[in-house]
Amino acid sequence: MHANLIYLGDLRLTVSLAGAVSSWLLAAHLHRLAFYWCIAVGSAFGAVATTKIMYLVWGLQVAHLDFKAASGHAAGAAAVYPVVVCLGTMSWRRNMKYFALLVGWGVSIAVAFALVGEGEHSPAEALTGWCIGALASVCTCARLRMTILRPSLQGVGAALAATLVIALCMQALPVGWWIIKTALVLSEGRQLYPWND
Repeated sequence: MHANLIYLGDLRLTVSLAGAVSSWLLAAHLHRLAFYWCIAVGSAFGAVATTKIMYLVWGLQVAHLDFKAASGHAAGAAAVYPVVVCLGTMSWRRNMKYFALLVGWGVSIAVAFALVGEGEHSPAEALTGWCIGALASVCTCARLRMTILRPSLQGVGAALAATLVIALCMQALPVGWWIIKTALVLSEGRQLYPWND
């Protein structure tokens, strides 16, 4: 059960959904909001990658909190699922919309708890990642609330196409390898700090 929840935060899935959100917004001619979303979610993923590189290269950590780097799974889930729900329920009645948004937040929280429960991350790492992602989604949802957007077949089609294309590209993109490669370049040949002691 926990493993299935953890998959919901997998980078291949969350990046694909982030691309779907961008495509839907572009199809609705909300170019500025699509750009803002890309900056917000890109910054969240970038912040997580930065914490990982900082640990690998320089060993920067908070030992008494068992914190080495923010969780990318928790960040991705908190950044993407509330925005997907917010975007998909814009034409719903207010009560139903709020309930759906709570479900979106609940999924992201469940992913963070699953990561801790499975020993993939410490509570501090999962919480930090979740907060980074939540910041991106809260800012985006706040802007979406001030926008009039009607669901359209064009938007849904663009979102589905983007999800499929990005998912296929992410299968062939070794993100973890690139993080390690970047860390090796920055370390100038020094041995990287290990994830597991």
